[in-house]
Amino acid sequence: MDANILNPADGSIRIDDQFKISCLSTLDEVVGYFGQDRVKVTDHNNGGHSVTVINVNIGDYWFVFTFGFVDGLLRGIEIRLDNKEFIGGWENWSEAEELRRLKLCELWLYQQTGMVKSLFPWGRVNAYYDSRGGFSYIALRYEK
Repeated sequence: MDANILNPADGSIRIDDQFKISCLSTLDEVVGYFGQDRVKVTDHNNGGHSVTVINVNIGDYWFVFTFGFVDGLLRGIEIRLDNKEFIGGWENWSEAEELRRLKLCELWLYQQTGMVKSLFPWGRVNAYYDSRGGFSYIALRYEK
């Protein structure tokens, strides 16, 4: 598989050569692909659901994906990435490490789209550091 994981033309994420996730993907398709034992599904009791999967290895990167569904439609993807497996727990956390991850997110986003903050006909994608939550991530939002 080549280095292009995020398709700037339609906002889809290519997990492997047989599976991609886009605004047309359903919750059942995402859970079915990764397997019920690898995902955490959260019902937000307002028509919204999130599906989180940890340590998805694609090429040189490890990902944590959180897929946000509203009324059955995929509305956004929160992407955390690193060049090593994610290890849970606050004992491994440092602001310096998260700021390193932010730079890695910005670099990855630039490699994928040619920009760090991007607005497209299908939506937008940006890299952030959440200082209150203590993590860096990429937010992909489908707006059309």
